[in-house]
Parts: sequence; structure tokens; C-alpha cells
Amino acid sequence: MEESLRLRTHDSMKNGNDYKLDSLIDEFLPKKKREGSFVATDMDGTLFDADLGRLAFLEKLSMPKDWQFTPNYFNRLLIPQRYQEVIASGARGLVNGLNNNECRRVMDLKEDVVELYGHMYKMKVSQEVTVSHPLANEFARKMLELDHLLMVMDAVLLKWFDGMLLMRTRFYAGQNKKHVAHLTKQVMERKNHGKGNIKLKVHPHNRNKYTEQRVRAKDFGQDNIMSIDRVVNAIPGSREIIFKLLSAGMPVRVITTNLKQIALTALENSDYNGLLYQYCAGKKPIVASTLEHSDDGKYGPLPDKLPVFGDVKKRILSELQSKMKKKVMCALGDSPRNDTPMGHISFRNNGVFVAVGDEYEQTHKRFQPFYDEMCDKHGDQDDIENRIWYVTKD
Repeated sequence: MEESLRLRTHDSMKNGNDYKLDSLIDEFLPKKKREGSFVATDMDGTLFDADLGRLAFLEKLSMPKDWQFTPNYFNRLLIPQRYQEVIASGARGLVNGLNNNECRRVMDLKEDVVELYGHMYKMKVSQEVTVSHPLANEFARKMLELDHLLMVMDAVLLKWFDGMLLMRTRFYAGQNKKHVAHLTKQVMERKNHGKGNIKLKVHPHNRNKYTEQRVRAKDFGQDNIMSIDRVVNAIPGSREIIFKLLSAGMPVRVITTNLKQIALTALENSDYNGLLYQYCAGKKPIVASTLEHSDDGKYGPLPDKLPVFGDVKKRILSELQSKMKKKVMCALGDSPRNDTPMGHISFRNNGVFVAVGDEYEQTHKRFQPFYDEMCDKHGDQDDIENRIWYVTKD
């Protein structure tokens, strides 16, 4: 008989104990609680050990011929004018919360990327350009760096634009869901670590040939060469919890910032494909996504609703409880900012929260503010400690 998964709880930091998953479920999610309840989970970093949205985007970056935007339209998509104005003000030190050096780097990267794209767009007419070509390779490296810096600025940009972020989903404009599903399926079909690696970097000899290189290889230092393993795996602990509770009668709902098609394709082509065949109140397991289709069946350049972050997840989950006529009793997530709002609702229902991360001590520290907040709200410190479970690699 297979041994039950063993988990640490928040109090394991003090007593060093770990616990059988079956025992934790029996004590904190007994049959009476499981009846009329469901599980809510994040996807990237929680169900899978990678950011599927980023890897699908990287897949697109690895196919230069797939970029059909005219250079002028690409320029407008990359950083729309109203965002440029805020970031330019940040570069002058005029926006509270934005680092002026990071803002200047964003503006410089933007100019480089636009120049690189213009040359890449012209070259596609006469030859097959792959990501191994220095031009396309540097384009992909700088696009990912720009994407990273804009994510660092998320918290400030959310306030400036009423919760609407500048998301990489804008680069799917004009594409249909089959295209996005194809990119995601290619990501999910990679099985061999190492063979899925891709290396991106700034190429010094591109300077003046394709771009002024406002951001050069030396500006990245040792991080110039970015090596990315594009193989995706299900996180074993999360998978066992999900299917243990599903088999015990708790439906599972995935609440993700990703495009719905990315999430559905990832689940279908992974160990989680069983989630696609559950049924509850007529709903598929994916209940939230960020970008929808326009009337012609293609994605538009902007999300048609607020990105599914933080308090938006909390609102969606509250609405879902009403629709399903069930209460969430277990929430899983890897982000203290974006996923603990789901934990708030689970704790309000006397349920549990599962924090997912790499190392227990580090993850415990990241979720300590959530523990403190739950103690302030609900009072029983010993009970709260036992209702925060940890799935980590160590």
C-alpha cells in the first residue's frame, strides 16, 4: 500500500513534526466538512512547477515567423502611450514606488526591442528566421527582461490604472484560441530536461547592425545568458492533495491569471487531465481567465476585465460559492499577495490553506504575514497553525 504524503504545517517550524496527509484530512477536513464544499487552487507555481503563461509566451518568442504585427502596431502594443507616460515620470523620480533606474531601463529596453523587431519583421520576408539567429535571440532575451521589469512594477501600475495591468496577453491580439492551445501543447509535450533548454542573450555584434543597444551585454553582467528549461512538471504534493480531496467528493476549481486556453490545454496534457471530467453545477474546472475573445473569435489587445489577481480572486471565489451553493474548504497557492485572499475565504469557512514553495523555511517566512492576519481575525493560534499546510521540495 502506497504511503500517504507527509506534510508540514505552520507549527512544524517550532516542533519539527510532519504529518500524514490522510491524518490532516481526517482531523481538519472530515467527511462532514467535505460535504457541500470544494477546493480552489491557483495554477502556476501551485499545480505546476513553472509559469505556464511565461513559457507559452517564450514559445511564441521562439517562433519569430509567428509575429505578424506591423512594426508600428507592435510599438503601440509593447508599451501603450499612457503607460509610457507613467514610466517616463518614474524615470525622473516623480512616481512614488517606482525605481527610477528600473524605469530608465524599461524605456531603453523598449527602444532596443522596437528596433530589433523592425529588422526581424523585414527579414521574415526573405528568409526563415529562428530564435537561434542573433537578431531573434536578443529580441527574445530583451522581451523577457522587459516583461520581468513590468511585473516588478505591478503593484504601482495597478493603482495608476484601476487594477488593469499591462499583461503579456496583449501579444496574442488577432490570434484565436487554437493558436494559443498549440503553443501551450508544445510546452507540455517536452519531457526531457536539458533537451528543452533554450539560451538567450544580448549579442554584442548586433550593435549598430540591428540596434543601438542602449542595454548591452555588460549591463546584464553574469545574467546576460539566460538559460531556461522549458520542461513542465506537476508538483507531486499538490497533485496528491487535489486528487485525494476530489475522490473524497470535493470538486476542484482552478482560478488563474492565465488565458483560459492555456490553463485548459495545460491540464489536458498533464497529470491533472482528470480534472476536466468532473462536473458540478454545469461548470468546467477553469473558472477565471484574463483575456476573452472578441466577436470574431480572436483575442483583442486588452483584457476585457480585470486581471485575476489578489482581491479579484477573492471576489470570484465568493461569487463561485453562491453559484455552486458550496463553500470552499481548501485553497492552494504559491503567492502571498495573489493567493492568500482565497485563503481568507477558506479560513472564514473553517477550512485550510495550502502554501506551495521550494523550501519550507523560506515559504514559511513568506506566508508568515498571512498567519499573523488569520490569528488577528480568528484568534485561536494553535488552530490556525495546524490549518496552514506546506507543500515544498525539501
